[in-house]
Amino acid sequence: MLVEYVITRKINSEIQLNAALDYLLHHPLPPVDRAKFERESGVGVVITPDQIEAAVEEVIGKYKKELQEKRYKFNMGTLMGKVIFP
Repeated sequence: MLVEYVITRKINSEIQLNAALDYLLHHPLPPVDRAKFERESGVGVVITPDQIEAAVEEVIGKYKKELQEKRYKFNMGTLMGKVIFP
């Protein structure tokens, strides 16, 4: 089943492949709920470089003043946790 998704390019990134493997490892017994598998694996989800750039710019913009004040002492984890995609 997993090979089918890879060959048809429904799973086409390492992140999707890891999510698919994780799902199958946690649900090893047939039948596989394909709808849930696809949702958990990110089948059909496409994030463009422009979307990534826009999301990062938005978060940095929110914290720009604090970033400039604290510079290297700023907790970067704060930024990483705030970047989300549509």
